[in-house]
Amino acid sequence: MKKLTIISYSFPPSNAPAAQRPYTIAKYLAQGGFKVSVLSCSNQDSSLGLQRQVLKPSEFKLFRVSGFSLKWLRKRKNKKMANKRSSNLDSGSNVVSTFSKWVFPDKAITWFPFALIWCLFNPGKFYKGNLLTTSPLITNHLLGLVLKFLFNLNWIVDIRDFHYVNNYENKKTSLITKMHKWLETKIIKNADVVSFISKSMLHEYASYYEKYAYKFNAIYNGYDPDDFPLIQNTDNTISIESLPIKIFYAGSFYRGVRSPVPLICALDRLRELGIINAMDIEIEIAGNFENELLANLEAFPISEKINFLGNLPRKEVLLKMQKAHLLWLIVGDDKNHSAGIPLKAFEYIGAKRPILCFAPKGTETPAMIESLQAGWILSNSPSDFDSNVEILKRVFIEKKYALSNSTNDSIKLNAFNRKFQAFEFGNLIS
Repeated sequence: MKKLTIISYSFPPSNAPAAQRPYTIAKYLAQGGFKVSVLSCSNQDSSLGLQRQVLKPSEFKLFRVSGFSLKWLRKRKNKKMANKRSSNLDSGSNVVSTFSKWVFPDKAITWFPFALIWCLFNPGKFYKGNLLTTSPLITNHLLGLVLKFLFNLNWIVDIRDFHYVNNYENKKTSLITKMHKWLETKIIKNADVVSFISKSMLHEYASYYEKYAYKFNAIYNGYDPDDFPLIQNTDNTISIESLPIKIFYAGSFYRGVRSPVPLICALDRLRELGIINAMDIEIEIAGNFENELLANLEAFPISEKINFLGNLPRKEVLLKMQKAHLLWLIVGDDKNHSAGIPLKAFEYIGAKRPILCFAPKGTETPAMIESLQAGWILSNSPSDFDSNVEILKRVFIEKKYALSNSTNDSIKLNAFNRKFQAFEFGNLIS
């Protein structure tokens, strides 16, 4: 029986997208006959909160080690988030992110010493076995780097966010920049296999680390098929006549890197043209929405139809996806966002509701949605405003918002199914 240990600071019950990939890899590989153990943080800082139910896995062994608490930072940040119809603007900084920039390598370093002690007291989990470390956060890989030197193991590094490349790479030379470069280079040099969440991301890293590109693989994120039977068993029929037309967004806006303005502006133009009635639209946002972003929307009357739901349990978010007419997806123009594919894109596909995808042209996310006939591609650029309006005009006039995704190609969908992807990781295990 092949043995695998997964190290991930983020893990359910965290609602954060970062927690889902390691969980489904562990679940499906354990179901497939692998002996899987997971090490995670028991008091992890989660930007989207925690699920109400505590995870009790039966397929794999889960070990939790606490770190220093970051609750006080998270409470300060949450005061700067919109809640329901709150518009009490606060221009304060993102304290958790600010804190993370001044520690090495990220906020999970508060967990590192305790996790390392646990590893040293459990050598049997690592000696001559397989280790998968997955980021965000790169502290997971720092642990892996130490364990690679201590034990004779096969180390798989799963990189899901840019770290030095496209971040510190572009900043002025400083001690902290040199430290991040050293760490990322050491990780990639000593890893046996490196995986990325998109071909675009793989290409960026292969261009920078040509010497080690032979180790690189692309394994997409995806949706968990186990998430959706419980939804599909509910009454989720959406009638063409049902009003209001519900547009749902799940996730973060990253302080405007994912801008809500292009959709709100286009909807407001349709309201002015009489194509839609403001009373017939309902926009729901589940997740983090900084109060400062509200100022960008005040000029558009349709913004009054936005309902900020705050952080919801994951199960409720999945249900809302299935019951929405349209699912709103934004890919930021910054390469850190556009070179990957947001996790929510895959879950939207799993929910089988049509997607309004605002994304830079020529990137992987719109290409995926087009290939699956899963929605419409719109633009973040103000110069494409008229095109956005025309696309949305057809959606509303022809009542396309009531249709389900037309994707029936199971072979195409397999590439975005987490069960399929877990066994892609299984193929990397020695």
